[in-house]
Amino acid sequence: AEAVPAYDGCLALRPDEPRYVLEAARTGARLVNGDYGAIAPRPDLLPEALALLRRAATLNPRDARPWRELGHLLLQFDDPEGGIDALRQAATLAPTQAVAQLDLARALTRLGQLEPALAASRAALALEPQRDGAAFAVRLLERWAEARRAGPFHATIARDEP
Repeated sequence: AEAVPAYDGCLALRPDEPRYVLEAARTGARLVNGDYGAIAPRPDLLPEALALLRRAATLNPRDARPWRELGHLLLQFDDPEGGIDALRQAATLAPTQAVAQLDLARALTRLGQLEPALAASRAALALEPQRDGAAFAVRLLERWAEARRAGPFHATIARDEP
């Protein structure tokens, strides 16, 4: 919260500087979320944080970071389709970053879109084979997919026939 006046000052001096807009947006998103439990959440700042993230994405159209932040914020505040779209944009802009693919996979998993989540997890694993999180996600989602294909579980009682 103490950083807000500093970013406001930076934005006043250079309103079109992408890095200032992005950091101001990130600070706003942290305030909205309560800085991961460190302070009371400020959902009243959501519109401003979203606007700053969208502006940061516009100012630097090749940067995936604003799209990732925007996707997380939209998912958290009940816009799953908007969140998925933003995370897909981030993954498109950062095709060599496993973290962008994993973010997309996590979001798709939360929404029950198993096959696209598995594809994104596999893409992350291909980019960074040493990343344990990607390997775990692939294994988990493959097993989940196998369980879905197996159909519902049926139990019967075995009886001895005379």
